[in-house]
Amino acid sequence: MLKADHRAGRWYGRKQFKAQQRQVLERDCGVCQICNERLETRKVGLGPEAVMVFHVHHWICERFVRHFLKGANPHLLANLAAVHPSCHARATAAEKALFSGNWVGFVDAMRHIGVQPAILTGALSSLSADQEIKRARRIQQKILQNK
Repeated sequence: MLKADHRAGRWYGRKQFKAQQRQVLERDCGVCQICNERLETRKVGLGPEAVMVFHVHHWICERFVRHFLKGANPHLLANLAAVHPSCHARATAAEKALFSGNWVGFVDAMRHIGVQPAILTGALSSLSADQEIKRARRIQQKILQNK
């Protein structure tokens, strides 16, 4: 039976989710992308090996992407970061401004916890480009179907 992780009301296969976590961790070199400190390693479970303790944060949260950038993939690597659980909680709290329609307030709140605005605008640009590519593909498919 396939186990799944539950995230934001959607189900993802565990293998896909774990593979994406590894990619983000490798890209970020085991460093929290908010406070720039090394991510912790500790022994978990009965196995002999230690594991990294970290969360994967969406710079532009998944719910916002699904609502305002329909068709864009919120799980693009440019939109993901390895972070400490405590930093993840602070970043998630800053998203309140985003849902009240205050982009400037969101960027300001994220800057206050240590995130550079260029990271957020880069993630938003990647998501927008992904949305445009998918829109162009849908138009192309419609044209091909009408031939």
